[in-house]
Amino acid sequence: MFEFLHALLLNFLELTFAFIALLICFQQRRAIGKSPFAMAMGFLLILCHLLNAAEIRGVLNKDCSFLIGNAICYLPVLGAFLVLYIVSGIRATQHIIIGATILFGFYIYLGEVTSLQCNWLGFSISSGLSGPTLDMLLSSARRDVNLATLLHLADFFIVPAAYTKLQNWKQPVFIRVAGALFAAQFACIMPVLLVRLGTGMPLEVFSGDQIVRAIINVWLSVIISIYLSKLETEKVSGASSPLDLFFAFFGSYERAKILEENVKEWENRYKKILLNVTELIVILDTDGKICDLNSAAARALGKSEKELIGFELFSRVSLTDYESPEVLYMTDTPIRFKCVLDPDSGNPRQIDNSLTPIRVSDKTLLVLVGHDITDELKSAAEKQALTEQLFHAQRLESLGVLAGGVAHDFNNCIHSILGHVDMGIMMNSEHPDFCKRLERIGKIAEQASNLTTQLLGFARKGQYRVENQNIRKLLEDSATLLEPHISNKVSLQHEIAEGDWFVKGDNVQLRQILINLCLNAVDATAEQDERNIYISVGNACDSGLPFNVPADFENKDIAQYLFIKVKDNGCGMSEEVKAKVFDPFFTTKPVGVGTGMGLAMVYGTVNHHNGWIHLESALGQGTTFCLYLPKA
Repeated sequence: MFEFLHALLLNFLELTFAFIALLICFQQRRAIGKSPFAMAMGFLLILCHLLNAAEIRGVLNKDCSFLIGNAICYLPVLGAFLVLYIVSGIRATQHIIIGATILFGFYIYLGEVTSLQCNWLGFSISSGLSGPTLDMLLSSARRDVNLATLLHLADFFIVPAAYTKLQNWKQPVFIRVAGALFAAQFACIMPVLLVRLGTGMPLEVFSGDQIVRAIINVWLSVIISIYLSKLETEKVSGASSPLDLFFAFFGSYERAKILEENVKEWENRYKKILLNVTELIVILDTDGKICDLNSAAARALGKSEKELIGFELFSRVSLTDYESPEVLYMTDTPIRFKCVLDPDSGNPRQIDNSLTPIRVSDKTLLVLVGHDITDELKSAAEKQALTEQLFHAQRLESLGVLAGGVAHDFNNCIHSILGHVDMGIMMNSEHPDFCKRLERIGKIAEQASNLTTQLLGFARKGQYRVENQNIRKLLEDSATLLEPHISNKVSLQHEIAEGDWFVKGDNVQLRQILINLCLNAVDATAEQDERNIYISVGNACDSGLPFNVPADFENKDIAQYLFIKVKDNGCGMSEEVKAKVFDPFFTTKPVGVGTGMGLAMVYGTVNHHNGWIHLESALGQGTTFCLYLPKA
């Protein structure tokens, strides 16, 4: 009994060594290549059939034995084949099956050639068996090999199928491996039982071969489970159906799988691109309803992608190039158009679109690709405004240089005229009429002198006396000076916020700009039944008008500025007039009534005081001048 047990343990050690050797070859396949693993499997398969053909058996007891070839050689190969399927997938196992089939073909071919040689005349064996005896052994071995080959090939398909089925049932690794090995054993028993039933032979289910194979299956399941648990990641084959390996071997399944994987890879790649681009991509049917869209379009529409499927896109869109979206539905060629998304909302978006019809499964779909140009249009408008401001500033600067030069020379002439007038009056005091004419000439020269002062103020070349000026007192003084020029029909109202309001500047120049603005307002309201002029002062943040810092100023803090607003309900200005209102010598008044220097002087003085002017006006809606000046 002990001898039988020792022999059995030795057989288990041999099969364990063979299986571990296969696992080592498999583990090191990247370092040594795949060939050693496949060659070791092939060698064990050949050795298995040689041992089986020689009827070499292990004895459990005097009535029970088992084939050494199946136990020590074939079952380790089957276990290694299962590991290969689990870790490397269908393609690797398919290559092993093809290689094993070719190997068996060579084995049968060599057996047939040897059998023919045994029957040739003159063929002899130097010692041992005779030719006919060797031929009988080879014939018997070929029959056994043919049957064993069919069973082994069946095992190669049954083991992966059973494992995949148990994997789909979420079974533990040990159960999956053991179930796969026992499924192959059960499939091997069934043909034998059917043959014995058909021939009336006694049934031997629990033969020595089946008992030993069951024990080895459990032992291999333990080793495989431990091996898989030691791997960093267990890559289970990509198979989802138990019949995948069968189709892979007998059909063009591998090619189809490769193509399918390539298609999925490209689909995923393009899906990622379409989902992550910033352009709005929407697929519509011919009724304008959304069939599909990307994330950018969903974000622009403010809903999730699922909520927008079936939604009519043009119900939230206002077309700027077409009157009706039906024109877009019927197009047969790509077209471009612009539209406004959510035009009635507080944040309308301008979209530049291209619409392309495509045919999919005899159905017409419309692919809309939109680009949000709202920010681009806004930037373009801001750039245009800054460009106009720059041109305006350059034009005024050129005019200022010219005006300053003319004013200096003209002022010298005026002083000379006034000097001669004074001398003429002194020398002709006994002629009153002549002196009155000279005095009249002097007054006209003084008016011309005031004009040169305005020109110098526009050109920023006037002589300013900079002091802290109280705006409240400045307004009171200006109102007093304006009283002779304002009729009873004009209502002049002023509102100054509580507190003291000071700016650094020249009293005369600041008072002059207030007077000029008020006089222009008086003229602008001449045809109104109710003539109202409002003057208000306060913090810049309370002006109610935009605090747009000009380009030639640095960014300023609004808290450091105050505003002086002069508003009337007069005739207002057109856009063309507003563009030129601060130019020197530009006026809309009749000839002889205005010089066109009033607002030019206001512009130059305010700029000299490091401030700027915001103008709002429209025809028939009055005019508002808002001066922003830095606080003292």
